[in-house]
Amino acid sequence: MIKHIEQIENTLRNPEGTIKTTFNEEIPIVGEGKIRMIEILAAAIKIPSQRFNTILAESQIIQISTDLMFQSVWNSFLHQAYSKFIASILESKSDALKLTLLSQAQLPHKLHELSLFQIISNPRCDIRKGHLGFATKIGNIVIENSSCTTVDNFLAKLEEWKSFVNDFLVPQNRLDCLELGGKPAETRSRFSSEQDYDLPENTTSNIEEPENKEHEEETKEPARETEINVPFEKNIREIDEYSDRNYWRQEVKVDELEDL
Repeated sequence: MIKHIEQIENTLRNPEGTIKTTFNEEIPIVGEGKIRMIEILAAAIKIPSQRFNTILAESQIIQISTDLMFQSVWNSFLHQAYSKFIASILESKSDALKLTLLSQAQLPHKLHELSLFQIISNPRCDIRKGHLGFATKIGNIVIENSSCTTVDNFLAKLEEWKSFVNDFLVPQNRLDCLELGGKPAETRSRFSSEQDYDLPENTTSNIEEPENKEHEEETKEPARETEINVPFEKNIREIDEYSDRNYWRQEVKVDELEDL
């Protein structure tokens, strides 16, 4: 894997052309090959190899992958692969990889910039950028791993990161959870001004019980007896013959079958 680092870097760097969206916007083509390479790197980082981590940190792969992530607004396959990639980096024991991601690749700065410019203006309509959901996911991944001294010390100095957490990540986490009707998630970060959330008081169901329950029960139709499923129309005589031939389907019990 180490001997292919340079080749992977060149492949990620080289463009594959552009394509027009339905809004006549030209976007770069990422290609399946680049996405697979990022996924392989995410898996390789989990192998405890200090030499591999050092060489990867010294290359431009993390920076190029981060640029691809924020340039490709609509490529959700790339966004998912990149999320796994940075999760592997932040969960690793390599401080070199973490500092490369946060400092040289400028992940906190790019997240903050994305949170400030969330809309793409278009003559037909204004549209919300397609990778904002993954910005929330990536921000939560960073926070989950901010207990690491290296990450914590670096982020503590960044006003942009604090602004991203307080102005975008915390409200978005609250909104995502409240829309589902559940208890809001807790954004665990000492950079957040709000951490614990409670559901609104006096939350009651809007469904009312029927006033005349007894009358409703009286109007219900009596339960019908189980009918034999006749596969096609028959006259009365044929139905009786069908019932006689299939009496065992209704009367034989499981205990009697075991005795047989």
